[in-house]
Amino acid sequence: MENQTTTENRKHKDSLFVDYFSKDRDWQQHFLSLYNALHGTNLQVKTTKLERVNLEQVLYMDYYNDIAVMVNDQFILMIEHQSTINPNMPLRLLEYISRIYGNMVDSKAKFSDKLIPLAKPEFFVFYTDNQELPPESYLYLSDAFWSKKISDETTPPGVLGAGAVSQRLNRDSLKSLNISRFSG
Repeated sequence: MENQTTTENRKHKDSLFVDYFSKDRDWQQHFLSLYNALHGTNLQVKTTKLERVNLEQVLYMDYYNDIAVMVNDQFILMIEHQSTINPNMPLRLLEYISRIYGNMVDSKAKFSDKLIPLAKPEFFVFYTDNQELPPESYLYLSDAFWSKKISDETTPPGVLGAGAVSQRLNRDSLKSLNISRFSG
């Protein structure tokens, strides 16, 4: 019974947080007060474009986020409220932002030769647990990687031109693939 009460209490706190900052009648004012506190700015509702881009529980039964708002078409601020510390939040946030981008971008455009401009994501997690935490701390997705040989959290995937691919693959591997020459 105690576990059920704890779960209900967590959901209630989460619901209040989400409603206040993203669903309440005055959500834009509440959200901007939080945004301004996080960024040291003074944006105003009248001059700031805010668009909710949350994943709705109806579409993604297991994947829905607390708050996701696009600010001035420039970036998406994602805020999660947690009752307990969860070291897997970077993975969850990656899943959320991937689905949000998927909703925003035409699926055929992803295969185009033109770069799709995306709003930059920013992630914040607020914990209300009684566990002692520093005022500001960071969780990294790379903390979960089995291989710890990663030098930079933001290292992009490598892109190699046809000539570089040919040089990196030896002739035997090219022959086994029935490829004699890459052309660009």
